[in-house]
This record gives sequence, structure tokens and C-alpha cells, in this order.
Amino acid sequence: MILAGWPTPAVRRPTTLYEVNSHLRTPYTMQTGLSVERQLGKSANLAVTYLNARGIHAFFTNNINAPDPANNGLRPRPNQGNIFQYQSDGIFRQNQLVVNSSIRMGTKLSAFGYYTLNYANGDTGGSGYFPSNPYDPAEDYGRASFDVRHRVFIAARRVCPTHSG
Repeated sequence: MILAGWPTPAVRRPTTLYEVNSHLRTPYTMQTGLSVERQLGKSANLAVTYLNARGIHAFFTNNINAPDPANNGLRPRPNQGNIFQYQSDGIFRQNQLVVNSSIRMGTKLSAFGYYTLNYANGDTGGSGYFPSNPYDPAEDYGRASFDVRHRVFIAARRVCPTHSG
């Protein structure tokens, strides 16, 4: 019997659990590069650098108890709610071309700058990232969140003569 004004009995709702995958690994990046630098006249130089990076064991969080479309939308553990598991199965690949230069214009002015062309792809955005398909995180492989395609920086500085006291 439920009396008016008294709270109704609590309905048991599945809880959300967070856990760490037992095979969690430390992520790391392997990088290779090749650079060529050339002096242009007496006061300028130019460098061209190619960088290739490959990251493995990148972190993401996956719902390992999400409803499974291959199993009529049933959860693997039907009596439990979401189980968010920290995993380290993500990857990324990055290629960069960097061109930088500097020039001295007389004794009082110098200019320098660089341009970077970048291509980065991956299947995770970090430990707080949830794959769109918990049963196949590799489906999210595409342009990485840190992929800035073009970067340009140009600056100049005036060299002030030093004063001796």
C-alpha cells in the first residue's frame, strides 16, 4: 500500500561503471624525419623537413556493454547498465612537410618564418573519446582532431645595438 505524500518505492536503475581494461598499455609515438638545409647567399638560409609519426596504444573510453545490433539490440550483460572501459587500442598516423627560412637584412633587421603542411589521421581523440561504434572503434579512423592542415608564421625583428657602460 502506498500512502499519499510518501515517496514511491525506488525503481532499480542500472548503474554506470567505469573500469580499466586489463590489457591497458602506455601509448607511444614513433617518429622519423629527414631535413635538408641550404645557405642562400651570405644572409639567408632555407630548410625543408619531412616528418612521419605513427602512434599506437592511444587511449579512448569504450562502452563494452552497449546494446549489440548483432544480438537484437541486447546488452552482453543484460542486468547491468553501461560499462565504460578505458582502452589503449587507438592509432594515429601523421605526415608533415615543414619549410622554414631566415634572412638578415643588413646589421639591424632580420626576418624568419615557417610553413607547415600537415596530414594526420587517427581513430581516437583521447581518453575521453567514445567511439561511434563500440563494437568496431576502427570505423572512426579519419582526420585527427589535432590535424591543422596549413600553418604559417612570419616575423621580423630589429636588432638594437648594445650599449656599453
